[in-house]
Amino acid sequence: MLAIIIPYYKLTFFEATLQSLAAQTCQDFKVYIGDDASPENPAMLLEKYKGKFDFVYHRFATNLGGTSLTKQWERCITLSGNEEWLMILGDDDVLGRM
Repeated sequence: MLAIIIPYYKLTFFEATLQSLAAQTCQDFKVYIGDDASPENPAMLLEKYKGKFDFVYHRFATNLGGTSLTKQWERCITLSGNEEWLMILGDDDVLGRM
């Protein structure tokens, strides 16, 4: 199984990212969304995708991406479970169909 890690901060293209995940024909993945204390709340958008693919959302209390993007990625990775594979997907990236 694949863990897809999304370090989230902006809503601008996030819906396209989520739509690309929902459109996958192979759903053998779990998505972990780590909110970097964003001023843009994605709750309504995430509600729209409940049941379309498996995801976990966690909002961090402090912003790390502004000072160290790597540290934000690292703490998002800690959200993942025991998946064999890991992928970091930007909140403005889309996946082609798999």
